[in-house]
Amino acid sequence: MTANNTDKPKWTREDFLALLERGRQIKAKRLKEAQAKYIERQRKKKEAATI
Repeated sequence: MTANNTDKPKWTREDFLALLERGRQIKAKRLKEAQAKYIERQRKKKEAATI
């Protein structure tokens, strides 16, 4: 077996762009969830401070 294995399917530009887009979507979703958690924590802190 050689290092240049040509049996593998070739990645097209579209495959690569789809992968990048999927990564962006996941990143955006995680950011949105993290922001929601942060807002919730701040709200709880504020409530605790007013009691």
